[in-house]
Amino acid sequence: WSGRGNISSNGHPNGGAHRQLHCRACGVYFMETKGTIFYRKRYSAEQITRAIAALAEGVGIRAVGRIFGVEPETILAWLAEAGEHLAAFNAWMTRELAVEQVQPDELYGVIRAWQAGELSEGETIDRLDGKRSGVWLWTAIDPVSKFWLAFEVGDRGVRQAWGLVHKVASALREGIVPLFITDGNRACEQPLLSHYGEWREPQAGQRKARWVPLPQLQYAQVVKKRRRRRIVSVSKRVVFGSLTRIKEILTPHGWQINTAFVERHNLTLRQHIAGLGRRVNTLAHSPQRLEEQAHPAMAYYNFCLPSRSLAQRTPAMALGLTNRVWRLNEVLLFRPPPFPQTS
Repeated sequence: WSGRGNISSNGHPNGGAHRQLHCRACGVYFMETKGTIFYRKRYSAEQITRAIAALAEGVGIRAVGRIFGVEPETILAWLAEAGEHLAAFNAWMTRELAVEQVQPDELYGVIRAWQAGELSEGETIDRLDGKRSGVWLWTAIDPVSKFWLAFEVGDRGVRQAWGLVHKVASALREGIVPLFITDGNRACEQPLLSHYGEWREPQAGQRKARWVPLPQLQYAQVVKKRRRRRIVSVSKRVVFGSLTRIKEILTPHGWQINTAFVERHNLTLRQHIAGLGRRVNTLAHSPQRLEEQAHPAMAYYNFCLPSRSLAQRTPAMALGLTNRVWRLNEVLLFRPPPFPQTS
């Protein structure tokens, strides 16, 4: 708060866990949960936190409602509020990062198509036999710390690839140009050029102006050929940069050009986002619902979930963003500063 010295505690109303605060400047009393998803809820903060944690662990909305004795429509409302809050939390915490590698990938999911206004939220949940359509969740991770850097929901085209690359570039410290490794999808090539390249006017012997990658940009692809759903060959190619420089980056870790880390992360996402599960009846009903599920999963995975491969540290700890494992209620109580409005 601005004028923090004017804020004083006024006890715990009804013996609750959260304090009532008093502003001496304006004389207003308010709960310390103001500005969070717990404010003016008739359910306890612990119950809401546990419900969001269950959603972040991949439990479906109906199952969460049964576990906590809450209507599914209420769980949906909590999910929407948590998604909005944790989107701001993720944007605030994922800033000025220094990573040397990035592995983007796209993950296919199935959603049930429905139009806003045609069905109520309860009818939407009940409509398990509705029309299905596909959507892609684009993700990007740092394979060293396993930190989930960004995601984008949409189709498998250049537009979503551009949005993902833009989010990754915005999260990195100025001057940082990591090594990018993707699968054979060429949608990331132009977005990488536009963010880590320069526009060069035509010179002698050239007809058109074109984008030229910066010398620091290193980008490789792992191209897999499939026949009857089986991989028959795997090849690796350098799109931008040099193989020598890429090996210099990978050799200290004992790695070669691969996408194994982001592919393993895809399995984690399917386990923690109910809408991405396979052969389940917990599919998301729209891209917006899928995005609302992804924001809590992202914050939970990065800050609250220790990994055995990281010596029981969270990805945020491995990246140096924090020195401890966060509890989910701390994440939900965190108030990120407002961002400047952009057109």
